[in-house]
Amino acid sequence: MPSRQSGQVWCGLVAAIKKVSIVSGRAVIDAFGRNIATYYPMTESHGNIGAHNHATGDLQAKTEYDAHDRTMSVTLADGSVTRTAYSIGSHDGEPMLQTTVMDALGRNAESYTDARGVTVKRCSMLVVRISW
Repeated sequence: MPSRQSGQVWCGLVAAIKKVSIVSGRAVIDAFGRNIATYYPMTESHGNIGAHNHATGDLQAKTEYDAHDRTMSVTLADGSVTRTAYSIGSHDGEPMLQTTVMDALGRNAESYTDARGVTVKRCSMLVVRISW
């Protein structure tokens, strides 16, 4: 159930400050209790404080999960996507969970987690060049 709060919104140089109701953003939950979509808050006229509004704000983020309840991708409102891949990799001869994250700019980061759940190594594939 969305919550409402009274607030004031500046409408630009021509219009004055307007008193509105700020309706909380919404979250879409799947059958497993995972948050699969979130929406930004929105405003409505102050006089509608008792009416239920079925509209949603703009999409904030959409999340996809795998069968093991791990985040696979997060898509933001601007269309940028952060993807995560999971595999069994070898670190110093030991099999470990390898997690690879690729952000919207194509930069990769990897981490290795042992059987106890301890992250033993993190590395970023980001190359930084400094020039004077």
